[in-house]
Amino acid sequence: MQLNRIRVGEALALIGAAVVVVSLFLDWVEVPEAVFTRSVGADAFAGGVGVAGFDIAGWALIALLLLVAALALTLVVLTVAVEPVGLTMASAVATAFFGILVSVLTLLRLALFQPDAGLGDENVTLQLGAYLSLLGVVLCAAGGWITMKDERQSAPYSAAPDLEPRPAPPADAVA
Repeated sequence: MQLNRIRVGEALALIGAAVVVVSLFLDWVEVPEAVFTRSVGADAFAGGVGVAGFDIAGWALIALLLLVAALALTLVVLTVAVEPVGLTMASAVATAFFGILVSVLTLLRLALFQPDAGLGDENVTLQLGAYLSLLGVVLCAAGGWITMKDERQSAPYSAAPDLEPRPAPPADAVA
């Protein structure tokens, strides 16, 4: 395990994964004033009440956000564990691909299909948790992208092996 192998890409992915997980526990929406409704199963919904990401984001988006966080963590673990470069690059590709995809889906969910707890868009406001989820998944995607770009050519373990040159074939050898 070599922690000195973590570079900018892996650090961004790790920070993004942590931000995504934390964002799901924070409030995504808040009802700023008293809104009375029976659609949420209560007689009244008091103003200033927030709803966390796990309660309002929808199971598909939650699963995708957690998938991106898990892929980002896998990228960091494979890098630190000095696994073969192929595994690390495959993890970076998956992190970047799903990170970009889920970034777009999260942006659509927050901008167009805003979670409203059944109260209507005009009665709720997006809170810090919603924006942090978008930031975290973008950081994961950027981390995967930067890791793919970084070929670690300056690292000592990436240096070409020092091989003995093979002797030239004899002049009378037939091709």
